[in-house]
Order: sequence, then structure tokens, then C-alpha cells
Amino acid sequence: LNPASKIAFALERSHYDVQFQAYSRIFFGYALIMPACETARFVVYQTRQSVWALLAIEAVRLAALLGLFFWLRPTGLRATGPAGRLMWTVWAGYFFTLTVVGAAHSLVRGVTLDEDPTLYPVIAAVTGMAFYVLGSSYWGWCYAFGLAFHLLALVMTLDLRFAPLGHGALWAIVLGAIAFRLRRLSVTEQSSAKVANA
Repeated sequence: LNPASKIAFALERSHYDVQFQAYSRIFFGYALIMPACETARFVVYQTRQSVWALLAIEAVRLAALLGLFFWLRPTGLRATGPAGRLMWTVWAGYFFTLTVVGAAHSLVRGVTLDEDPTLYPVIAAVTGMAFYVLGSSYWGWCYAFGLAFHLLALVMTLDLRFAPLGHGALWAIVLGAIAFRLRRLSVTEQSSAKVANA
């Protein structure tokens, strides 16, 4: 295989497709929630509101993400099998890492009501790392998503005022791509089943 073919093969390589096909609606919902919350954070930064406004946004985000998950998840909440355990581990570790980073940042800066988006490049870099892990174990295109978040971390430094918008837009693109893929796999499987039963 030539280098281009090897790259294409690595991007298309996937595992655990069957286990996650039914999650497409969840990812479509997340693709709307993430940019909406990041746009709200952008408004808070631009209008120089207090940290309490940001905390309210994060509370709404968490409630929306969990609510959608509980509502649309097709099976129980236990992390069953290697696929489920991997997803729970990666994303629980991701959110815990961001919590620790935010706490450390606040301890260094001191507790203040005036917030700024200086942590966004770090958040984007951590997000990229999470997608690299998923690229090695779930879908090869997650490598590209991880690289996109790392590039975004660098681009953000040019003007941090727009970091929340860039972060939300990239999340929408990535989550939408995953949702469309899962939806396509589900439709393909349903069509194959109809043909087999015909």
C-alpha cells in the first residue's frame, strides 16, 4: 500500500460498530447542545458577567447531556463489554481531567468573579488527546478529530475572545460526523436485514 492508501485505511478502520449504532440520535443532540452552550459562554465573556453565569451554563449543559443520554440510550446504564467500558473510561477521565485543570487554574489565579477564556487551548488539547484514544480503539477518523482539536488549540491563541465559538463549532462538526456515520450504519444494517428476510 502507498502512504495515501495506508492513511485512508487507518481512517476508515473501525471497531464496535454494532454496539454503538443506536446512539446516533444522542450524538445528533449533543451536536446541538455543545455549540449552544459555547455560544452562551462567549456572550458571558463579551458582556463580562460573573462566574456564576458560567456555572449556570455548565449546569444546564450537564443536565442536557445527561438527560438526553438517559432518555435515548437504548440499553441499561452499565458499562457492558469492552466497548462500553472503554467509552465510560475515556469520557469519565476526560471530564475529571478538565475538572482538575479548572480547579488548579482557579487556585493559581485565585477565586475571582471575572472569568476569561484562557483555559480554552488547554481544553482543546485535552479533547484532542481523548479522540486519539478513540482513534486507536473505535474509529480511525477520531485521529483526525484529535488533530483538529490540537490545531484549534494553537489557532485559539491568536484571539482568545473567539475561542468558545471555535470550540463549539468544532464539537458540532465532530459530533455530527459521528452521528451521521452511526445513522448510516444503522440504516445499512436495517436494509440488509429486510433483504435477508425477503
